Amino acid sequence: MQALIGQTIGNWRIRRLLGEGAFGAVFEAEHSAIQGRKGAIKILKPELSMQSGIKQRFLNEASAASRAEHENIVQIFDGGIAPDGTCYQVMEMLNGTVLTKLIQKEKKLDAARTVNIAVQIASALQAAHNLQIVHRDLKPDNVFIVERTTNSEFVKVLDFGVAKLRGDPLQTDEKLTSTGMIIGTAPYMAPEQWQARPDIDGRADVYALGVIMFEMLCGQRPYSAGTAYEWIMLHMEATPPDPVQFGVQPQLARVVRRMLSRQPELRPQSMRAVIQDLRTACRGLRNIAAFSGEQATLPSDAAPGGGSVPSAILSAPTAVVGSASPASASTSYQPQPAAPQQAAYQPSYQPAYQPAYQAPPQAYPAQQVVPAGAPAAYYTNQPPSAIAVPTAPSNRGAILRRIGEAALVVVVMGLYALYNWQEVVNGFRTFLQSLKPPT
Repeated sequence: MQALIGQTIGNWRIRRLLGEGAFGAVFEAEHSAIQGRKGAIKILKPELSMQSGIKQRFLNEASAASRAEHENIVQIFDGGIAPDGTCYQVMEMLNGTVLTKLIQKEKKLDAARTVNIAVQIASALQAAHNLQIVHRDLKPDNVFIVERTTNSEFVKVLDFGVAKLRGDPLQTDEKLTSTGMIIGTAPYMAPEQWQARPDIDGRADVYALGVIMFEMLCGQRPYSAGTAYEWIMLHMEATPPDPVQFGVQPQLARVVRRMLSRQPELRPQSMRAVIQDLRTACRGLRNIAAFSGEQATLPSDAAPGGGSVPSAILSAPTAVVGSASPASASTSYQPQPAAPQQAAYQPSYQPAYQPAYQAPPQAYPAQQVVPAGAPAAYYTNQPPSAIAVPTAPSNRGAILRRIGEAALVVVVMGLYALYNWQEVVNGFRTFLQSLKPPT
């Protein structure tokens, strides 16, 4: 791939190599006609360009990312097949680092930073899910972190090459690969992906995001394995550790554990639900940039992961395809005009407890005369006018209660006599005969 440096593909002249993977490489490139216009060009390896399935998936990435049109999804603005058969796509430049390297450097991220990154990922994928696009290969390698004015850790989601696209009848998974194959990256794959189920939907991405959040909060993945069989057994049978053991707040830990549920119906049913759960769990946290300004607003749940998506996304999982995203932190975006600083997130809820008594500005006398037998409320600092002294119950109520009890007994005895009247009459006759003197 180094031989491509200096060549021109399409309208882009390749300048330098940024990163290389198993399926391709990413270069810094400059537009040949527009001076100063830079981009990151991803090129599929020539030997893989001859395979129709992989080539179509490479082109699908540009289609999926362009259709979503979300600020947290990498922008792909050019691409195609060169006359010599080279498959390429041109995306915005990103200056920053992949989430994988950030986790390796920081070991653990605090709750505020984790939620800030997770909410942006969820927001991006909600936009994709609304268009019936499921990423299926969400992992830290496909999450890029850049710096912006309103958010020092701004997220860009990469690599929709293995996404499920159901909006274009000409692009279906059945035409790309055979049925019954497994696709994804083992540590982040949902159980239904391992089962090769045909109804995989957005809840698989919810599971992968749960694994990523666990890794950011705890400094390690919930599971560790060495073979594909071990990964299958862990994702299908094991119970993930409780993040509370790693010092995570219980409210946030519950959200992560729910996202890691083995059954899709037990997880949050959409990325919007994930964001709502995270907002609730982090009410006490401040300075979460993703909860301020425009990023707190999501597209509507046009196709939530729970019920309506499966009918629109029915293709079977397919062959495992790797990522051609850069391995190093070299790609970056064109500088944008600085946006005004957004106000810090303010919780939308109101306290359930509203005090009924407002203390006056002046202090009350230090000594108060407490009457004998007064209730405990007298011993507080509240003013005497705010204390309601209970009055003794009147005798009238007790008399009425006794009368009611006696009436209830009479009614019960009457019902019994009415139901067993023959026995009552015979018993009464026997009693009268016993009163007669013997003859």
